[in-house]
Amino acid sequence: MQTNGATNFLALTFKRQLAATNLTHTVEVSDDLSNWLAGSTYFATNLPPVTTNTTEISRNGTNIETIVVRDNVPVDSAAKRFMRVRVTAP
Repeated sequence: MQTNGATNFLALTFKRQLAATNLTHTVEVSDDLSNWLAGSTYFATNLPPVTTNTTEISRNGTNIETIVVRDNVPVDSAAKRFMRVRVTAP
C-alpha cells in the first residue's frame, strides 16, 4: 500500500536484474483477474515508467534494482484491484 496525502493506492515491489537486457518487465493492473491493463514497463531502453495505469514510486540499486510501482486507481475507488509483473523475452 502507498499513501499519497490521504489517499491509499495498491503498490507492488519487485526486483529486476539490469544485466538481463533481453527481458521486459511490465506491471499490469486488473479489477477482475481476467482483463489486464499494461502499466509501467522496464527494458533495456528504460522508457518513462509513468502511465495512465501505474506510477513508479521508487527505483534503486546498481546491479539489481528494487522497483516500487503503484496503481493509479485509489483503493477506495474500486471494489477489487490486483497487480502483477509480467516478464517476457523476445
